[in-house]
Amino acid sequence: EHSPPEVLTADDITVVFAAIEGSKTLWGDVPSVMPQSLNIYTSSVRTLLLQHGGYEARVLGDAVVAVFGKAVNALHFCVDLQQSLLQQVWPSNLASCPAA
Repeated sequence: EHSPPEVLTADDITVVFAAIEGSKTLWGDVPSVMPQSLNIYTSSVRTLLLQHGGYEARVLGDAVVAVFGKAVNALHFCVDLQQSLLQQVWPSNLASCPAA
């Protein structure tokens, strides 16, 4: 199991907030594909958190609050998450939604 270091101070941490832009609209417009889409998104976030030494501090719907002990790890996580999400195979109905 991946657990946070014993002690982190405010000077040591970087907090990242990641969420699906327009998710409320997407849940309204294409609710049938949102559970699958949320799983794709969450899987990407969690995989990359492990790779970059981040810790999932809180999940609120599609929003993830992550904490990193090094700012450079947070930066690499953010860049890699964007690239990962662009490479995913998303449900076809999602692409037809203007909010996507």
